[in-house]
Amino acid sequence: MSSHRFKYSTITVLALIATPVLAMQNEPGDAAKLSSMIPATTIAFDQKVSGDTVTIKYVSLPVDGYVALKKADAEGKPTKDVLGYVPLTRGDHRDVKVEVKGVKAGDHVWAAPYKDVDGDKKLDLSKDTSLRPDGVPTEGRFVILG
Repeated sequence: MSSHRFKYSTITVLALIATPVLAMQNEPGDAAKLSSMIPATTIAFDQKVSGDTVTIKYVSLPVDGYVALKKADAEGKPTKDVLGYVPLTRGDHRDVKVEVKGVKAGDHVWAAPYKDVDGDKKLDLSKDTSLRPDGVPTEGRFVILG
């Protein structure tokens, strides 16, 4: 009988935690607020280019946007030059293939998340915005292997 109390207690605790989130999603405009609080995430591993393509292991976007690949400069910071990009819908994506141009073995590359501001599915750095604080990625750097 004590095991039933434990199960009910666990269910009650989970319901108390989940209820505010579910309630927020049901109020007009609050789902967008919740989604914008979830940070963009990119995970990439060192890899060889397969043809003209690299694979980003995982991308999570709080809004529709892109994962753009940018070469790192001598200090390891991303440059403004885009090597390739893929438009993605809001949510989680695995094994994202991105066509790249101008990379060679030893290059350091950043997978940088962007918001598609105008909804045209074409990355335009003068319109579309970085989903990173100050535009600088904090994760998703990888090396092109030979």
